[in-house]
Amino acid sequence: MKILRVKTVAEWQAACGAQGPRAVVFDRGGYYELDRETVIDHDDIVVMGETAPEPVIFSRFGLRVQASNVTLRHLTVLPGPGPRAQDRDGIRVLPRRDKTPVRGFRAINLTVGWSCDEVFSFAHGAVEDALVQDCIFAEALRIAGGTSHPDWTHPKGAHSMGMLIGRRNLGVRIVSNLFAFNFFRNPAVHVASQACVVGNIIYSPFENAAHVYVDKGQGPRDAVFSGNWLVDGPKLHGNRVSAAVATPQPMTSGTVEIYDNGRVMLDQALPASVRATITHCGARPTLADGFSERIRRAVLDRTGGWRDGPDLPWPPPGPSEPDWRAAPGTAQALLRYAARHNALLGGRTP
Repeated sequence: MKILRVKTVAEWQAACGAQGPRAVVFDRGGYYELDRETVIDHDDIVVMGETAPEPVIFSRFGLRVQASNVTLRHLTVLPGPGPRAQDRDGIRVLPRRDKTPVRGFRAINLTVGWSCDEVFSFAHGAVEDALVQDCIFAEALRIAGGTSHPDWTHPKGAHSMGMLIGRRNLGVRIVSNLFAFNFFRNPAVHVASQACVVGNIIYSPFENAAHVYVDKGQGPRDAVFSGNWLVDGPKLHGNRVSAAVATPQPMTSGTVEIYDNGRVMLDQALPASVRATITHCGARPTLADGFSERIRRAVLDRTGGWRDGPDLPWPPPGPSEPDWRAAPGTAQALLRYAARHNALLGGRTP
């Protein structure tokens, strides 16, 4: 495996576009202001943001993955507003160039926010076997262009979306993440997809926390929601979410299982397991950038609200947070999920 060292935007783009097994390490942290979306379309890459002396923050554009065996660790991605808002996700995973699904995708301890569309998305038919764990997905921008750049707001209008698992994705595991200040899709599982959503914290959504889509009676192929927590924040603008997972519409095909999810009311203290998940997630929990630190603190203090546009100037790296504990274990739920759905992945254990 090649070791590719990065300290400039040009070196970052070149490392992502290189071929062959490679590990990307960072000689410097801080902001990398991108001039275009970063594309990873060659297999076998591990990106290790934890190797930098300071948090690594990508701004102005997001990341697009169209390759197998991709691991992203300890990165902060804040694209912010700009043209073609419908394409300005923080991170999006698309099918490979040959139209086959991505396999072996891993996103661990990422912080992603300030998108104009989804903070994170799996396009239709994008993946077979994906794990997203210990990440922060926060502050999807509601009206990103404001009054000065209406063309920078999503064509559908106000659009603050956390995570979309599009149609026909298989073996997707969303585990122990923090979703904060996103109106909808925290996450959303689409028709004919297979996903396990376990142990996530969903803070202050507007109308839906986690939910599924049903089209003409067809729902997800198999969706499991277990051990997720809805944490109430300030009641702003009449947000009315009352459950961590919304009750799905009637289905004639597909399976949705919802069990052992909970809610923490505004006047209730956060359980220790919820606090542990919050402090453990996101990029560099012990050396946090300003965005990650602010989101975690807002959830722990039960403050904050949704955002129309990003902070300007972009927040600098923030203080460290040394006191953190491991998130609660979800091994048994994942093992049950793996045993039930191994056949769908052709014998590969998810």
